[in-house]
Amino acid sequence: MTLSLGKLLYPNLQPDQRQREMHVLLTTLLTGLITAGIIALVMIVMGKK
Repeated sequence: MTLSLGKLLYPNLQPDQRQREMHVLLTTLLTGLITAGIIALVMIVMGKK
């Protein structure tokens, strides 16, 4: 799936550059998701106090 998505997002890049860009994109999305989860957890805990 990552290769197909990479081809759709970055059609003009070489395969190794496409893979690098996909790693950066997925890492950024994962980091944002984790950060949002931590913020939501803190808000829930502070709301109960």
